[in-house]
Amino acid sequence: MKKLFTILFAISLIMRNLVAQGAKESDLSSRGKVKAPIEISFWHIFGDARGQWIQDRVDNFNDSQSKYHVMQENKGSYRDTIQVSLLAYRQGSAPTLVHVAEAGSQQAYDSGIFIPIS
Repeated sequence: MKKLFTILFAISLIMRNLVAQGAKESDLSSRGKVKAPIEISFWHIFGDARGQWIQDRVDNFNDSQSKYHVMQENKGSYRDTIQVSLLAYRQGSAPTLVHVAEAGSQQAYDSGIFIPIS
């Protein structure tokens, strides 16, 4: 449970920083140009109540600003999530964020495509 909160806290920090950066750049969009929101995809392993909790946080974030739009998606087990992330990267459609458990962190690091956030 502690790992879940640590990961979700890290995600909330990233989202907060993205909003802060968007506020600094708001003068660029105030020149009359309407820009589509930047899409952020987040893949994780949580279903049921935890997945709903994540969806609620994502909805709150998306409703709080218009510069970014986060899409979360449950990809199954930890192993499935890493495998589908590696495949998506090879196909040119990797997600922005992936929740990786400790057991898969070495594989993720060795792949050379993941960047740790904590």
